Amino acid sequence: MFFKDTADFKKYFSVNYSFEFPELTVWLNHVDRTVLKKYLGSAFLAQLQAAFDAAATAAAVAAPLTQVVELIRVCTAPLTIAEWVPSGQVQMDNSGIRIASSEHFKTAFQWQVRDLEASLRQNGTSGLEDLLSYLHDNIASYATYSGSDEYKENKYLFVPSAKEFTKHFSPMNNSHVNFYKMKSIIRKIEDFDIKAILLPNYFNDLKTKLQSTTALLPVDKTIIDMIKPAVINLTIARAIDEMAASIDKNGFLVFDNTAGRETTEMKKQAGGDALVRLKHSCTVDGTQYLDNLKKYLEANTLLYTMYAADPLYTPFVSNNFDNQETNNFFYGG
Repeated sequence: MFFKDTADFKKYFSVNYSFEFPELTVWLNHVDRTVLKKYLGSAFLAQLQAAFDAAATAAAVAAPLTQVVELIRVCTAPLTIAEWVPSGQVQMDNSGIRIASSEHFKTAFQWQVRDLEASLRQNGTSGLEDLLSYLHDNIASYATYSGSDEYKENKYLFVPSAKEFTKHFSPMNNSHVNFYKMKSIIRKIEDFDIKAILLPNYFNDLKTKLQSTTALLPVDKTIIDMIKPAVINLTIARAIDEMAASIDKNGFLVFDNTAGRETTEMKKQAGGDALVRLKHSCTVDGTQYLDNLKKYLEANTLLYTMYAADPLYTPFVSNNFDNQETNNFFYGG
């Protein structure tokens, strides 16, 4: 965890000094395990933790880790309180579970608690986005992170980043968190759809080049640029089913603003018709991009010899019909 005591934590979220730090540490450690470790990897997280523990204050952490630790604190403070909120509403001891109440204070209304929790998670997720964005923009300074599986597996994909994804699907909005959620679907699209077009030999060759320091040839870059929009559109189409229509932690959302404000209770997933239309549109577009890719490879087999030499390769043959002047019909295929 990246806080020294309650006073240190209060710099990022206002809790009463009577709030005992050991109670916070349980949830701070929980957020470290479930959030930071997932996105940063064990090795980099351990490096950051060691640097923080060795410093008297967060500001004293040696560069270049100083800014990363600061962004972690911005992220984990609200997420920690959000995790604490359910148990914080009650008191538990040998006598059972009770709500906290006195002549001066009583437990907040449920809608107030829900609004607070939603706000905390939104702020924490925003902080996580800032953290991941900073790391990706300054990756050369963080060898432990750039060498982690959590980071390296991105560049093995034909669509290696949230920024690339957003070029062809603007609602992604460069979100590193949403891109992380999409990666398993991206891999499926690559294995099931892209590999079927490129055929195993050329597909595996491109993957090998992406995983090594081997520079991509111009002809390879052309193919990858054609692959990206196909993968992105088909990923969104599949995500509608696999992620329960989710593009962030709440799903594909529409807002009901009839009350004049947005709260978690007023958000709901997009209606069935809207999702069907989105899925259809992305499927049609993705399939068209696949078709364009196939036609391009067929028209340039001399440039893509590994593709044409694959044992599974079958040359495309167009159906020709003899249209005689005396025929009563004409076929234009």
